[in-house]
Amino acid sequence: MSSQRRKLPRKLKLLPGLRWRGQLTIMSIEPSGYAVAFDAEATDPEVISRFIFDRAVLTAKQIKDWTGWEEQR
Repeated sequence: MSSQRRKLPRKLKLLPGLRWRGQLTIMSIEPSGYAVAFDAEATDPEVISRFIFDRAVLTAKQIKDWTGWEEQR
C-alpha cells in the first residue's frame, strides 16, 4: 500500500466546466471504489437544489473525470 493511499481524507476540487463546482473528499477506499463526500454547488442558476452535500462510492475513473486526480501506484 503506497503512502499516498494512506493520506485520507483527501480533499479534491471539482474540475471547471462540470455541472457542479466545489469539492469532494475521499473518505475511505472500499472494495467497490472510493467512498466520497460531496460539498458542491450547481453551476446552473435555474437548478432548484442548488447546494448538495452527499456521500457516494465512486470508481477511480469517476474520480479522475471529475477532479483530474488519480492514485499513483
